[in-house]
Amino acid sequence: MLANLIRTSQNKIYRIPWSPKKALAAHKKIYRALEARDSKKSVEAMKQHMLEEEKALMASVEKRKT
Repeated sequence: MLANLIRTSQNKIYRIPWSPKKALAAHKKIYRALEARDSKKSVEAMKQHMLEEEKALMASVEKRKT
């Protein structure tokens, strides 16, 4: 059930033109921090990514209301 919810939200988010490009950049930043074994930067990069994904999801929900 959780997997379906995640898949549904990702489908909505990735329909926003700028979202996939931003997500890829965020994943690269997270990966580089993990590769460097920098836990502080890894956590911060992941938090920032999740906030951006939340904004994207909310934008897609708002767009559907109009």
